[in-house]
Amino acid sequence: MATEAEDTLNVYGLRTTGQDAQSIPIPGYIGMVQAVIPCQLQLLRQIPEDFSYFQQFVDRVFFTGTDIATILVWAVIWTLLRYVLSYLFFEPFFKRLGLSPADEQKAPESTWKSLFYLCSWLYTYDILFNRNYKMFNNPASVYEDWHLGMDVPADIYLLYMYQLGFYVHSIYATIYLDVIRNDFHVMILHHVVTIGLIFFSYIVRVHKMGVLVIFCHDLTDVFLDAAKVFNYCKVRNGKSHQATEFIANVLFVIFTMCWVYLRMYVFPLKALYGGGCFGNSTMPLITTMNLLLWILQFLNFYWFYMISKMAVRLLCGDTNIRDVREDVDEKEEETKKKNGELHVSNRGEGDMPNGVENVTRSPRQRKRTQKAE
Repeated sequence: MATEAEDTLNVYGLRTTGQDAQSIPIPGYIGMVQAVIPCQLQLLRQIPEDFSYFQQFVDRVFFTGTDIATILVWAVIWTLLRYVLSYLFFEPFFKRLGLSPADEQKAPESTWKSLFYLCSWLYTYDILFNRNYKMFNNPASVYEDWHLGMDVPADIYLLYMYQLGFYVHSIYATIYLDVIRNDFHVMILHHVVTIGLIFFSYIVRVHKMGVLVIFCHDLTDVFLDAAKVFNYCKVRNGKSHQATEFIANVLFVIFTMCWVYLRMYVFPLKALYGGGCFGNSTMPLITTMNLLLWILQFLNFYWFYMISKMAVRLLCGDTNIRDVREDVDEKEEETKKKNGELHVSNRGEGDMPNGVENVTRSPRQRKRTQKAE
């Protein structure tokens, strides 16, 4: 007798388990969109007229107070760990290097993020490739053993709890710890969407999809923040170090290649395709989860536009791969140049006059500066 998982079909009648699933080819972009849209439209047509989100949460999603408490505990752990590592290691280390005041503030932030994403991605890689999961090579398998209220395996449960805790911590950090950048509101939206996406996939028990999404996103952040750390360190004690700048540029190239492959190819053609085509109407909030996946992809497109701007600068011979999110508004900058308020010759990234520099500092950093003065 067929199990509930074996009855999970997409609109074309392809099973998500067994030999049929293993033979499903991965489409191109156009094929993916042509497959996903009809699937989602059919799911929407199957929604009953008396559908209630509240009732879906009551009857068909599964999370407990223990889960919420565990997430909050992880958020506190990450916050305390960042404070400890920054105070004991990161801040003293970068202070000894003789960086500019602005770079000295930003380097610990990027070091922390790169370290977290490296450890998290390695753990996700271990889950995805060294254990009994096959959703990377077979996106349809994200639903192959799904049933209502199924238990989440312990290894994936740990991944979910510490990831959710990290992004709760990240909202706090973006507001109170990190340097304020031009995409501040986009970063807050990113954290909220990420929390919503991970949490939704957890409560409806499509945690295999969550593992695939995390895998596609964490590695790029490792190289991004590592490149930024070396970029901040290229000028030490007023002297420019070309070797450090070269390493920063190499890391940026690797970051761009990872972004294109993982976020612009693997994520849409595996995660968006698998999530959009192989669910069924018995899965609670499945359309909402797919909507969050697409929002995340549009954010990826937005950041790829910013990456492309930096790549163009690099190809044009500008080896200063400064974070375009930290650029001062061009009109404001031009006005300050004309008024003699902004001197830009041989100045490191973010090394601006006090009045401008304070704008980009977090509340905690401004408070620390005020005490020093």
